[in-house]
Amino acid sequence: WRAAGRMAAALPVGMGSLLGLMARLERLRRPFFPPLFMGGEQQILDQLTEAYDVEAEIIGRETALLPEEQALLERYLTRGSRLLDVGCGAGREAAGFARAGLSVGGIGVAPAMIDRARERAAAAGLAIEFVVGEPLTWPAPGAPFDAIYFSPGIYSHIPGRARRVRTLARLRGLLARGGLIVLGPILAPPLPLLSRTRLVDALRRVGRAVGVRRLAEPGDHYYRGHALERSPVSYRYVHRFRDSAEAEAELADAGLRVTDRLDETCWIARPAI
Repeated sequence: WRAAGRMAAALPVGMGSLLGLMARLERLRRPFFPPLFMGGEQQILDQLTEAYDVEAEIIGRETALLPEEQALLERYLTRGSRLLDVGCGAGREAAGFARAGLSVGGIGVAPAMIDRARERAAAAGLAIEFVVGEPLTWPAPGAPFDAIYFSPGIYSHIPGRARRVRTLARLRGLLARGGLIVLGPILAPPLPLLSRTRLVDALRRVGRAVGVRRLAEPGDHYYRGHALERSPVSYRYVHRFRDSAEAEAELADAGLRVTDRLDETCWIARPAI
């Protein structure tokens, strides 16, 4: 298929129907995609670590804060606020928040990413502590925090609803009074009535209802990443929520409520009590 991709770039425009036929044949080769079984939590986390280590070279080139991150600074944070960046990657967001006068720490599961983030902070003269770790086991020096920020898409990389709820509940306990958590659940795109994803999720629901717990959860999916001068790690886990209500119910189970949305993928959540 890599060879087919190179051929596609050289084909005349009128050959698009051939490429469409090839895509349909690929779907026949994989009638169940995403697969019914995607592995255990640790296996998924190991795949994510490997994938993001490979991508350190390309993600490390990104520098600017996103518009919603600028809005977060302007509306909710002040100079001196203590912020934890969860899934900090190569340090783009952490560096931007630190330049705005926040006291920032970052954690992430990929060692190569953390190394890149440390290099970036040192080159910019920014005092940011980056640590390899994940929220459920990280010892949390510097808590309590005024804000906990999930980098874009990171929340949906946490494998399994139960683990996501435990993670949010643990982070809620690290907030200072009046603190907030910023996260962006990934919502599923509109799907045709007849699609492999719908079929797979239906089979997962039936199987889990009769006790096959090893099946992946409905909404669990894969996506393909990016890398420079090498093939990216083929696929890594992501959970795509059916709609906003499903994601909000998950937050409620962790003792959080959504109080605002900077956009559809950037929510402000606070302790419910």
